[in-house]
Amino acid sequence: MKTIAKFTTSKGNEIEIYTTSVIGKDGCVVFDKSCQIERVYFIGRDAYLSWDEFENGYNKIKSISQVVDAWKNEKIHF
Repeated sequence: MKTIAKFTTSKGNEIEIYTTSVIGKDGCVVFDKSCQIERVYFIGRDAYLSWDEFENGYNKIKSISQVVDAWKNEKIHF
């Protein structure tokens, strides 16, 4: 397991973003330690990275840093 980022949101949720050899360099897992929920993201796949996207549809993941930014800046949360 390789940790990409760890931080606490303004709501107090402890977030850890990591990857593993099984997922590879094109994917990451967002783990909310506070509520024990995980979500997996892969570069090139469609996913919601902001609450505004729910009305406008999915966006293609272009980078792992895009995922980290969305969670760190609380554009999306569990």
